[in-house]
Amino acid sequence: MGKKCAAVLWVGLLATACWGFKVAEIVPDYFPLKPGRVLTYQEQATDGARAVGRRTMTFLPPEVSAGMGGIVFPVKEDSTGSIASLPYITTLYYKRTGRGYVYSTSRESLDYLFLPEDLHLGKKWRLKNESRFPVRQVVSVDDEVATPLGTYRCVKVSQEDGWEFWFAAGVGLVKAQSPKMIMTLASVVVQ
Repeated sequence: MGKKCAAVLWVGLLATACWGFKVAEIVPDYFPLKPGRVLTYQEQATDGARAVGRRTMTFLPPEVSAGMGGIVFPVKEDSTGSIASLPYITTLYYKRTGRGYVYSTSRESLDYLFLPEDLHLGKKWRLKNESRFPVRQVVSVDDEVATPLGTYRCVKVSQEDGWEFWFAAGVGLVKAQSPKMIMTLASVVVQ
C-alpha cells in the first residue's frame, strides 16, 4: 500500500510540474519584472519636428508589500529627457498576478490592470474599473515592430484615447505611440 501511494504521489507531482511548464510556455511574459534591467526609449514628436527625447525604466530589486501580501517590483521611470510630458522621476510598483500585470504608485494598493494575463485578439479591459479610464483592446497578436535594437513580433494594444502600445514576449514594451509622440526601445542594459 505504501508503494502504491508513493507512486500515485510521484505521478501527481510529475503531472503538476509538467502542467506548470506548459502554462509557462502558453502564457508569455510580456512585461518581464527582472531586477537590474534598464530600458531606454527614444522619443520623437509625430508632427514632423526633429525634437528627440529620452525616457528610461530601471527595474529595481523586489520589495515586500504588507498591503498586497507579497512581493512587488519597483520600476523607476525617468522622463527628465522626455519631449512628451513634464520632466519627472517616479517609482511605480508592479506585480504579476492571476489577473495580469497590476501597478500603482504605492506598493500597498496595486489597483491598475496594466496588461491582462489572457491576451488574445479582441480582449478589452480598463486600467481600473471606472468609466473615466479609457478602454484598452488587443488589436493584433503578431505585429512586426522595427526599433533601433531590431525587429520584434508584438502584441499590439490600442487605447480609445489614441495611445497604442506594442509588447514583445521576453522583452516588454518596445513601442508606444500617442497622437503627439512615438517612443521606441533604443537599448536594454542588464546591471
